[in-house]
Amino acid sequence: MENQPIRDLKPVNRKDLAGTHATDKVIFGACSRYAVYAIHTRFDNISWIVEDSEVYDYDNSNKPTIIARADSLSEVAELFGV
Repeated sequence: MENQPIRDLKPVNRKDLAGTHATDKVIFGACSRYAVYAIHTRFDNISWIVEDSEVYDYDNSNKPTIIARADSLSEVAELFGV
């Protein structure tokens, strides 16, 4: 899978869908290591989640570990240099 530009995502928050994905996962980083996606919140804004595909939470969910949460996509871009 080829990396996609993460700056193209522009979801709208829906409080009635709090806790669910607001976007599909977008893979980025060297060797497609990271995934970013937005989730709906019960507050006014979307929350952005970054997962690391090389680190799994084997004790609880056996899913990639969440390594960052941000209030904006630009904050994610700044943290990861994309």
